[in-house]
Formats: sequence, C-alpha cells, structure tokens
Amino acid sequence: MATTQTFVIEYGLSVGSSEVINSSGKIVPGALSNVDSDDISEGSTNLYMTTSRFNSSFDTRLSNATIDGGTI
Repeated sequence: MATTQTFVIEYGLSVGSSEVINSSGKIVPGALSNVDSDDISEGSTNLYMTTSRFNSSFDTRLSNATIDGGTI
C-alpha cells in the first residue's frame, strides 16, 4: 500500500544559481519562463494537440457526416 510523504522546503530552492522556490514556498515567476512544452514529454494517453492531429480528426468526422435533409 502506498504511503503519503511530505516534502517541506523551508529555505527556498535553487537550481544552479537560479532560485526556483523562494523561502515562502512560492514558485519564482522567472523560474517558469524557461519551461515550455518541449521540456515535457508527451504521454501515451494525454497527447499534445497538433495541427495534423486536428486535421485528421476533423477530416474523419467530416467524411462521416450525414445531412438529414434539413436546410444548410
């Protein structure tokens, strides 16, 4: 059975010379400016939205669309 652990940062956290979490436990805004989606790997179920994925999905739905005789 999994247990819950608590990790407390009392005096801030720096990576190299860059402060990431200040002594109040808040993330330093500048620390996030260097992070983008290139730093996060795509999951097996939660996939990034891309133009080609959108187009493929849209094309599939469009080709399967039916008109019920109503006015367009």
